[in-house]
Parts: sequence; C-alpha cells; structure tokens
Amino acid sequence: MHEQTLPLAFSYKPKPWLMGLVVLFFGACAAVLFQATLTNTQGVRLMRVIEFGPQGASYFYGVLTVLSALFVLAGCVGFWRGLTSKNVLELTSEAVICPKSGLNARLVTVPLDSITGLERTSVQNQVFLHIHHSGGKLSVARQMFSKDEAFETFVDALTDHLAGENAPSPN
Repeated sequence: MHEQTLPLAFSYKPKPWLMGLVVLFFGACAAVLFQATLTNTQGVRLMRVIEFGPQGASYFYGVLTVLSALFVLAGCVGFWRGLTSKNVLELTSEAVICPKSGLNARLVTVPLDSITGLERTSVQNQVFLHIHHSGGKLSVARQMFSKDEAFETFVDALTDHLAGENAPSPN
C-alpha cells in the first residue's frame, strides 16, 4: 500500500446499466405475476407449510406483483440518479463525506477521529465497507463506485490515513 494524497473524491452513484437490468427483470416478473393474479384458478402450496386456496393464491400473486412493481420503481429512480447525479464520496484529512445512499443526495459526514472500526463484508457479489463511528455506522458500497479499483483506492487511503491514529484494519 502507498500513501494517497488527500483530499480524494470518487463518483458515488448507481450504475445506469445495472439499474436498467433491475427494471427489465422486475418488470417481467411484475407482468407475469399480474397475469397470474388475473387468471389464477388454483391454489398454491409453499414448501408444504403454507397453503392458499384459489382466492388466497390470487391475493398472494397480487402482493408479489406489487412488490415487483416497487422494485421497478426503485430501479427507475436508480437509473435516473445514475444518469443525472453528481454524488461524490470525499475523503479529506478530517472526515469521510458520503451520500447516505446511492439514491439519496443527503450527505453524511463522519469525522475521522470518531471512527471506531472498519468492517469489510461481502454478500454474494456485493461488497461493503462498514465504517463504525461514535454516531453509528456508515456503509459504503463498492457497487456505487465507477470501478472496483476506485473502491479499493478509497479503502486503502482511509486505512493508511487512520494508521497513524492506531486505526482498525478492514476485516
């Protein structure tokens, strides 16, 4: 690792192509489930635990349709934010300044001297750096960076800068 010159700034927003795939996938799910809601004449059994009659199954498909439609809506917002957002994650010598999430422009400022721990987690192919601090926790998602290398540069620079203050290392 080598010392990075601060301040550093990274684009931090959803990837439009990925949000487009979310819209297409959940749009198809919503269409199929909506059709099932309208044409269902049979019940459904889930894992031999829950069983619905024809009307209950139609309600169940309707709920899944609504959930899929909500994911489509979130994907549309993410697509728009990915194209138009100017969100930036900044690392200065005093703080990490980051949008609350990829869909939210509200900035969260975490003073470096309030950081109590760094935790790197991975769920499936989603990687996060959880920055634990005296005010709570800030999760930084690798997928919001333009490139995976930018995320690694951020993690290395933060870890290197905190090292002078007996920084915790990302697990």
